[in-house]
Amino acid sequence: MKYSVFYWDGNNIVAEQTEGKNVKCYLRGINLIAREMDGMVYYYIHNEHGDVSQIRGENGACKASYEYDAFGNEKNPNKDDENPFRYYGEYYDVETQTVYLRNRDYDASIGRFTQEDTYWNPENMIYGDNPVRLNEREADENDLLGLNTYTYKPEVTAMMQSTNLYVYGINSPICYQDPSGDFAISLAVIFVGVVFAAMASIALMPVSRPLIHTIIYKTKENWGNISQANGKVRDKSKIGRNDKGKSKTDKEAVNTNKGNEIDITPTENYSSSDKNPGPKGKPNSSVDILDKNGKIKTRRWYNSKGNAYRDVDMTNHGNPKKHPEFPHVHIWDWSKGYPIRK
Repeated sequence: MKYSVFYWDGNNIVAEQTEGKNVKCYLRGINLIAREMDGMVYYYIHNEHGDVSQIRGENGACKASYEYDAFGNEKNPNKDDENPFRYYGEYYDVETQTVYLRNRDYDASIGRFTQEDTYWNPENMIYGDNPVRLNEREADENDLLGLNTYTYKPEVTAMMQSTNLYVYGINSPICYQDPSGDFAISLAVIFVGVVFAAMASIALMPVSRPLIHTIIYKTKENWGNISQANGKVRDKSKIGRNDKGKSKTDKEAVNTNKGNEIDITPTENYSSSDKNPGPKGKPNSSVDILDKNGKIKTRRWYNSKGNAYRDVDMTNHGNPKKHPEFPHVHIWDWSKGYPIRK
């Protein structure tokens, strides 16, 4: 039995080596650009949907071509083709015949994920992450309870995704994709990124060999630093809060079940909510997401753009195999133009 070693940059594979074979390196920009193997560089060509449609050599000659149906089933696959990146430019595992989409695996033969979607829950599956109030009325002066009345606007996209926790791309993969395995995103949102990636691939082809090799071999030298670079968090000395007389330098930390310390110092501008506020929030703020008993289940931080960049989950989500250590940290990745919770 042979084994393979994979090298990761966050949630993306940047190199792999199968026992007895040379290392394969992958170069990424907005999306997948090229592969280096045995001293040769091969370029990935993507179609308008983002699928890998061709692989071309340094001289522009086509080395392989691919066609898929809407759900990603490849037409006339070559069993001897070792290229792992296919449908939507994502990693295809030959042994399990599934596509790796970070938090879950996708089986194109049935058009479904192989695991449930854990993103949706009773709190956001109908009204979404940011519920919108409708028909809000102030309390009637004769109402002894003094209660305002309102209704929430149902979020159609949320309901379409949450009614079937295994469905891929709201069952419409031509219009939606799910790169994180958490929630579907309209292809219109990432169309610009795909266009720029295609333009970059074409522009690099005639002159890129020295550049590609420099980047790839520099990556090899820094494999050991990849995980460290992705694990960095804000300098503890620069964050704090001012809560009921406490100074901004006050720190908060929790110890995990394995004895490791995690910094959970909130920002000066912080709040709490019994609803999941989603990946967008107030700039330079933090929020405590509470469970039904009022206990903190997640603390989330937002950067100067209002984008979530760090979560600390206080529980193992009832899945000790996936999360053996708790509390634990999740980092939000916005490099593709949309949020991926790692």
